[in-house]
Amino acid sequence: MDCADSYEAWFLASMESLRETAGIREDAGSHPNPEAPRNAKGEVQRRMRGRYSPRSDQASLTARFDLAAAYRGCRSFRRLVSAFGGLLETAHALPGHWPPAA
Repeated sequence: MDCADSYEAWFLASMESLRETAGIREDAGSHPNPEAPRNAKGEVQRRMRGRYSPRSDQASLTARFDLAAAYRGCRSFRRLVSAFGGLLETAHALPGHWPPAA
């Protein structure tokens, strides 16, 4: 997977939480292996009624995507959470009950 598509893979992992957001179709389902597609941006677009534009669509999708679903479905998101958790641990500022149980 291209690193540029990692962010969209997180959307693919949590697509049910994004229905009716930024044009995501009501029948759009999460991808069974969200980091497998070579073109995750294209996969996101196929689940939309219109054209996917990272510049205009990422903010609204980011505001609504299910973090727990992205954590369960995407290794890249788990790596981000782990790295961020390490920073929080160093700062003695760990949040409660995160990451979610598998």
